[in-house]
Amino acid sequence: MLCARPGRLPGWSACKVALGWQRDGALDAWARLPENKFTTFSLARAQDFASLARKAIADPNVDLHVNMTGLERFGDFMDAAKRGLLAGEAGHSTDYEMSLIARAVANGQRAWSSVRFYYPTGAGDVVELRKIDMPDLSKLGKLDPVDGGKFEYCHHC
Repeated sequence: MLCARPGRLPGWSACKVALGWQRDGALDAWARLPENKFTTFSLARAQDFASLARKAIADPNVDLHVNMTGLERFGDFMDAAKRGLLAGEAGHSTDYEMSLIARAVANGQRAWSSVRFYYPTGAGDVVELRKIDMPDLSKLGKLDPVDGGKFEYCHHC
């Protein structure tokens, strides 16, 4: 979907969202690359972030692109999801996002295949797409569905 609305560049899609550590603007720079054109939550007010994350992750029409740069130093997806489940919105944003992905996938709100993971190659800020097999989410315990609210994040222009 290509959307042209105030505040969004023509050709950019709200249905492709980049998640991960901001790292002094590195996530935004990666998201803006011509081959990506992903939306981020970096301009959202702190009090709006969690709601936007829940809405986007609960919407199966949103393609999620997770940049694992920095996060991979502290474990894998499951480690981040565990931290996010423990800390909730008060914890690190990326851990919270991973916990929402785990909850949405575990409850059938989105397919694991709709989440793409990118890992650093060691060459500057270059990342590569890696296929990650779906982890055993039952190891995280009972996971509640993600309440994305009344309206989908990815709506038609």
